[in-house]
Order: sequence, then C-alpha cells, then structure tokens
Amino acid sequence: MTTITAAPRAEGVDPGELERFYRRHASSAAASDLRWRLGLVAEVILILGVWQILIGVLEVLPPAFLPPPSAIAASLADLLASDTFIGHLWYSTSNVLVGLAIAASLGIVVGLVVGWSPLLQLTVAPLLWLLYSTPKVVLAPLIVLALGLGSPSKIALVFLLGVFPIALNTIEGVRTVDPSLLKAARVFGLRGVRLARKLVLPSTFPFILVGLKRAVALAFIGEILGEFLGGSQGLGHLLERAAVDFRMDDSLAVVVIMVVAANVGLVIVELARRRFAPWHRDAPSQRW
Repeated sequence: MTTITAAPRAEGVDPGELERFYRRHASSAAASDLRWRLGLVAEVILILGVWQILIGVLEVLPPAFLPPPSAIAASLADLLASDTFIGHLWYSTSNVLVGLAIAASLGIVVGLVVGWSPLLQLTVAPLLWLLYSTPKVVLAPLIVLALGLGSPSKIALVFLLGVFPIALNTIEGVRTVDPSLLKAARVFGLRGVRLARKLVLPSTFPFILVGLKRAVALAFIGEILGEFLGGSQGLGHLLERAAVDFRMDDSLAVVVIMVVAANVGLVIVELARRRFAPWHRDAPSQRW
C-alpha cells in the first residue's frame, strides 16, 4: 500500500530538500507503474500458458476450431516473413492515417465551433449525437457501392467512425472551460482567435485526446469492415481469405497484427498527451 506524504511547506524549506521530496515521489510512482506493467505481462503469460495446455496438450477443444498459441505464433512468423505482408499492412495503415487525419481536422473544428455557441449546442449537437448513434455497419455497403472497392471507400468508413467521437469530446471540452478564466482572459484583452488559441484549445486538448483514442480504436474497425466488403488488399482481405479457407491459425495471426497496430496508435496518442498535456491523466466525467 502506497503511503502519501504531504509535501514540505514552501516557507523556510531548503530547495534541495524539496527537490529530493519530489524525486522520491516520482521514483515511487515509476516503481508502481513498473509493478503494474510486470503484473500485466505475467497475466498474459499465464493466460497463454493455460490456453496452450488446454488446447495444445489436453485438446479440450479441437485445434482446428481454436488453435493453441504455438500454432498462432508459427502462422504469425510465416505471415511476417511473406513478401506480400508489408504491402497489405501499408495499405490498411495508410487508409487509417488518411481517414483519421480528415476526421481529426473536421471533428476538432466542428467541436470547437459547436461547443462555443449555445445556439449550435441546442441545434447541431443533438444531430451529431443522432448520427453517432446510427449503426455504421448498415451504411458500409452503401459507401462501398458509392465509392467503389478501392481506398476511397475505406477512408470514408474510417472517417465516419472517427469524426463523431472527436467532435463530441471536443464539444464537451469547450463546455467545461472555466467561465472565470474566460472573464480573466477577456480582461487582459484576449478575443476571438487569440482567446481560442491561448485558453480554449489548451483546456480542451485532453478531451480531444480522449476522442482521438476512441477514434483510433474505431478506425481499424472501419478499415477492416471496408476490406471485408470488397477489395484485394489489406489486413482485412488477408483475414477474410483465411476465414473462408477455415485457416483459424492464420486468421488469429492477422487478428494479432491488428491488435498490435491499434495499440501502437493508442500509444502514440498517449505520448502526445504526455508531451502536450502532462498535467492531465484523463479527461474528467464524460468519455464517448
């Protein structure tokens, strides 16, 4: 159990003592984070070990239906060594990056504008919620039919799944800006774009990052969905072909690649948070 010690009083405190205090507590936080990560790794290893024993040794379920981790690892190694893997990976990743870039640009702008205007909050925000709650799966075939089997339909699906979490979180962030800070900023002459750049955007940034995290996770779903519906490239195409041929070990190997790719995106967003908003571990209250 971690003991929280009060910081030394500022008055009459040796600066060296204060520095040692913060170093000690930073070291304690780092050690706690390391213990959590080691515990997570141990948990994953335990699950994989039990899975290997139950399926690979005891064959509780037929390996054809649920391959053991050893078979998935072998298929993953073959996939990574294949000549076509990099092309498929880049096709999916590039579509996700383009779709997310468009979704972030439009979502942040719309969120700032709607969140700043009480009238737009009453008229536009409910419409955004309505569109966000619409199942995107039913729209996917229409988008593929309209835009074809190439990259545009995949980018459109990524955009459609990513723009609403970003916009809605941005709206919430603008609404939570402290009114007293806005008044103080106006007293010092901040208006319009300068006010948005100096106060509103920094205050909203943690909320934007939460929306981006959600958008990154959904973006890969949109990309894979588009590749499932049509096309001859991408990780979704590899997964679809493996599933049709009932190669479960190859299918799960592709799923592992997708999970890793999505988590790399989440790590990038988290690094951005630590770089630009280190004071904020998570956006309070709402997460969409």
